Amino acid sequence: MIGLIGAGHFVSHFYVICLAPLLPSMAVDLITTSFFLAGAALQMPAGMLVDRIGAKRVLFVGMFILSGAITLTGLTDSYWALLALFMVAGAGNCVFHPCDYVIMSSSIEESKLGRAFSIHSFSGSSGFFAVPLVMPFLLGITDWQTSLFIVGLCGLGIAGIILVLQGVLVDTASRKKKEPGQLRRTKDALLTKRILSHFVYFITSSAATSALAGMTIVVLVAHYGVTEQLAGYILLAYLIAASVGVIAGSALADKTKRHDLVLIITMLVAAVVTAIAATGLVTFWVCVLMLVIAGITKGVVAPSRRRVI
Repeated sequence: MIGLIGAGHFVSHFYVICLAPLLPSMAVDLITTSFFLAGAALQMPAGMLVDRIGAKRVLFVGMFILSGAITLTGLTDSYWALLALFMVAGAGNCVFHPCDYVIMSSSIEESKLGRAFSIHSFSGSSGFFAVPLVMPFLLGITDWQTSLFIVGLCGLGIAGIILVLQGVLVDTASRKKKEPGQLRRTKDALLTKRILSHFVYFITSSAATSALAGMTIVVLVAHYGVTEQLAGYILLAYLIAASVGVIAGSALADKTKRHDLVLIITMLVAAVVTAIAATGLVTFWVCVLMLVIAGITKGVVAPSRRRVI
């Protein structure tokens, strides 16, 4: 079960940045923004749909839409068609977190959830650092459209496996007709202090990690004068450190009940080391060390962050 969920999460993260090695950065920026905007706008409706009809069905539909849209991008050379298809892909991508967490929580003992969440997070991170290896290789043997078409077909294959193996996936979502006042109850639940505090945490931490992933190469090249290739390796080291941290964080998440403290401590450490690196006053390798530590804290907190929810 966790292998099937992990494969879908890997593909989800892979598609997020699969375009970056293929096209100029200015062209990619707006397309990536449209991908995230579509996913963010439909995240809540996707969660409500999971509660209504079950996670297994929603997961397959989302995976099919995401992979199908990426496959179709390989059949066009129009920028606006590419933009529209990545918006559709973003809509499909919104289902993974609500579906995956429901399925894992329904299938796995609570004492082992930390390890399950760590595998899930590691799968997603692996999708990120697979892109710099896979996409340049495909681009070297074919063109950018064919590269996207190939990776899209791979995602459709995983969607097919999810459909065939629906019986392996377990979820406890109730399937009942919409009751009066459901929207009001949902609104009241979302406005509780607990949910609002989590929202603030997630939006700030996600903004910080996205900025690190998106700006590290640019800043290292501009400030330290290193090559883009070396800066790319440093970014890869940050992502690998995050993946290693996830494995360590799984044991911590299963052993402690104070997941809130794990969130606070790791965020403080990440903030301090990132601030040190951002001053520009440290040497290049000290900056690299700070980024690696930030990556480790990003990974360590992931399983506990899931348990807090």
